[in-house]
Amino acid sequence: MKKNSLVKVIGILAIIAIVMTWIFSTGSFSGTSFQDAGLSRIGFSDIPVLLYYAIYFSLDKIVYLLFLAGFYGVLSKTSGYQKLVASLASKIEKQQKISVLIISLLIVALTAMSTQVFAVILFVPFLISVLLKSGIKKLPVFATTFGSILVGTLAPIYGTEGLTYFNQYVTIEFTDNIWIKIAILVCGYFLLNILTILAMKPKEEAKPAKGKKAKVNAEEVEDVFAIEEPKEKTKIYPIIIVLGILAIITIMSFIDWSIFNIKIFTDLHDKLLNVKIGEDFTIISNILGSASQAIGSWDLLTLSIVLLIASVIIAFMYRVSINDYIESFGEGIKKLIKPIGIVLLCYFVFAILYNSAIIPYITSKILPSGSSFNALKVSLMALITNIFHLDLGFTGYSVGSYLSALYSNSLSAVSLIYLSVYGFISFIAPTSIVLMFGLSYLDIDYLSWIKYIWKFILAMLIVLVFIFLVIL
Repeated sequence: MKKNSLVKVIGILAIIAIVMTWIFSTGSFSGTSFQDAGLSRIGFSDIPVLLYYAIYFSLDKIVYLLFLAGFYGVLSKTSGYQKLVASLASKIEKQQKISVLIISLLIVALTAMSTQVFAVILFVPFLISVLLKSGIKKLPVFATTFGSILVGTLAPIYGTEGLTYFNQYVTIEFTDNIWIKIAILVCGYFLLNILTILAMKPKEEAKPAKGKKAKVNAEEVEDVFAIEEPKEKTKIYPIIIVLGILAIITIMSFIDWSIFNIKIFTDLHDKLLNVKIGEDFTIISNILGSASQAIGSWDLLTLSIVLLIASVIIAFMYRVSINDYIESFGEGIKKLIKPIGIVLLCYFVFAILYNSAIIPYITSKILPSGSSFNALKVSLMALITNIFHLDLGFTGYSVGSYLSALYSNSLSAVSLIYLSVYGFISFIAPTSIVLMFGLSYLDIDYLSWIKYIWKFILAMLIVLVFIFLVIL
């Protein structure tokens, strides 16, 4: 099972989804009424169509990840970055536990506020390189980075991909249940890091029997973007400045400032686009292009271009030749081909449910029209839905209006359940793109992760059940 385990578990879920299309009807909601459209079974001839949809829905992430891979391919070859990673690793090595707690806290906060989960992944390869070089094992490193992103999706506050659309369909505000969301995030943060700190305790390595070779330590992993030994005379401050500016721009650009009624970035963007030379030549508008966006409303494609520009600037500062730049960029892409392929497979499962919309039918049976609010039933439906719907916005599109009409007096509770279960199931679901991408990135098999995280899953389940049944 360990070999190609990620592909296998995604394949099993895809088969289950296809079988479900042979059993359950498709349809949609009109108010509290379900409009049955009959069966829409998936057959062999539908597979190319599903692949098309998978590519279509994941294209922005695939493009972004390709540019991210090329960016780190160039970055890892520059002496300034190598010295920065080595320097930070030597410092973290002396204070591993405190460093892990701080890094995890920052990632959780950024994820909960960011409009795009994958934007936070920009910082992850850098942090993984530092943490691995400091001597921390790969599962705690995964938990500190990708795991913290997943914690941030447990109760998104003002951001996270799909939340805006889900809120619109269910007709609730961002501020609903704000303190309960913060409490869930705090619980998730502490539970995950308790597990991480315990996993960081050194263990005695078993000595091999005489005449036998020692087994390879399962915790040993080669960093995808491993650095070479830095040159002593290399200047480190240029890379710190560029990466610092990149980090600030990214964080600011993926926070929806309109939620806080802050319009300065939108107004500034509009003024810049209207700067003219002569009577009608808008120079900045033409330079930036028609797809330019104001800070706070960026997408992953915009960030991709910024990464390309940053990689060119860094290469110029550290005198990387054009040929070496192209070669390093290409090598970086090659290193992430498999993780990117895993993301595409996750979207293949989603495409099955997009092509055959059976979730509304299942929802109408578990949460029938006229039924009163029941936290356990809503939680069960949220669990089933979010296993197959890796897009929270699509969940809102599919069942949001029905939930809004059915539970008009309990919308805050229903929304919180769907959001929290979405984040909760992301820790183990084969359709969790952050989880599966991260596991592939660090070459961790699926079962090893389940064995590592099951205690957190159990503890977090108890916390959520308590909130759903007692507080809501």
